[in-house]
Amino acid sequence: MLRLRPLLILVLLLACGLPQARAAEERPRRLAVPADLVSRGTDTWYGIYFGSTKVGWALKQLGPLRKGGETFLRSRYLLHMRTRSGKKLKTTHIERRKIYDLAAPHALRGASSTTRRGDFVKRVVVSRRGGRLSAEIQEAEDRRRLVIEGVHPTFADETTPTAWFRAGRRVGDSLRYRTLDLSKLRVGANELRITGVNAAPARSYAADLLTAGGDKDRVRYDARGIMQSTKMMGLLEIRREPREQAQRLDAAVDPSEHGDATINRRLGKAEDIRNMIVRVRGQGAESIRSAPGQAASYDARTQTLTLRIGPDVAPPVRATQAEMRLALAEDATYPIRHRVVQALAKEMAAKGRTPREKVQALVEFVQEFVIDSHTVDPLTVLDILADQRGDCNEHALLFTTLARAAGFPAREVYGLIYKNDQKRLFGRHVWNEVVIDGVWVPVDTLWGEMTVSGAHVRLGAKDIGPDLRLALAGARMEVVSLQRADADD
Repeated sequence: MLRLRPLLILVLLLACGLPQARAAEERPRRLAVPADLVSRGTDTWYGIYFGSTKVGWALKQLGPLRKGGETFLRSRYLLHMRTRSGKKLKTTHIERRKIYDLAAPHALRGASSTTRRGDFVKRVVVSRRGGRLSAEIQEAEDRRRLVIEGVHPTFADETTPTAWFRAGRRVGDSLRYRTLDLSKLRVGANELRITGVNAAPARSYAADLLTAGGDKDRVRYDARGIMQSTKMMGLLEIRREPREQAQRLDAAVDPSEHGDATINRRLGKAEDIRNMIVRVRGQGAESIRSAPGQAASYDARTQTLTLRIGPDVAPPVRATQAEMRLALAEDATYPIRHRVVQALAKEMAAKGRTPREKVQALVEFVQEFVIDSHTVDPLTVLDILADQRGDCNEHALLFTTLARAAGFPAREVYGLIYKNDQKRLFGRHVWNEVVIDGVWVPVDTLWGEMTVSGAHVRLGAKDIGPDLRLALAGARMEVVSLQRADADD
């Protein structure tokens, strides 16, 4: 089952200012850098909460850096998080740095990102050479290099939200600004929209982060342009705090214990369910959207989500050109040009004649190759190929990489799947979507399904729209109708 990874959301919130927002026609704005950030800078501490429990802290630094007799501008982000997986304690530490020229336009000189989770270590180093940005990615003994496409970000881009809020805002004002996401090695745009202004005792702003599909995360800034807090799905929250308070942690919690949703009746084996219609009530229900294999309708009056799940009740979804480009890309996660990956993808795809047969060969390979085994710390693609083990996360990650290497746009999908009749719960799970003949097709490599069962509730897709992994935690589901593969019910 899916390991909840709330820290990824927090890294995006803090290291990028906000998560990646939807692409739009208007160009991002770039405002002048506030003079005090060049001369003195700021240090801002945050406490990270899961429910009412403090599970981590984060530090965001902006300002001058003096090194080797020279002065640069920098942004630095530290995140420390402690959780449990069963009885095992998990500690995650992430550090991200960006260095900019002191002289305007304060162009990016280089950057680095280091992630440590137990024995897992991943390092990314970005350098500027000949007017281009490239990144070297190191995982264990493997090293590879990628060119970063897009307009080069500057320190002015990084500080645009701060300058924007300091100018004084009104309800309805909006801002789009550019940022370099070191986790995905892409330059993207974020969008803020003011929803409220509090004049007393000190001016502050409530704002929406607008993301793909029209979803929103709510954040709060003060008049100096410093983010004060944000809360997602009613469970995950960050709050600005003094350093001593931010670094004082509670006992570790297991996020997976808060991720299930209940259903009102027994459903039998998940793989036997072809189509299903359910009503859902709970936190995050309004955020769930129609998608491949799923039609969603939310009634704001009754606060009820109706889901039609399965190949016969949800219409097919055609892939856009932008989606396919993104789902074919190589980045820090998917080493699709690695010689071992290339050779394996070519060998497996050659077993089929049609696109569907080629994809099926990849699905069957991943199901048989990766031994289902719960892993506390994340594994890279090369780890999976070496160890041949992993849970649904590793199955889906390997399939995405092999499919892209074979020329098929693919991505991971996270959501819920029915566990069993004893528990009557929907628990966290990850599967895939792949483009076949221009249409997104859900597949599940853990179960070897080319036609995904109607027991899958899709919350979102990796890199597409907001991160909704915590949506529907504690939600209540009610069966409206259920059709098994061999009979109607």
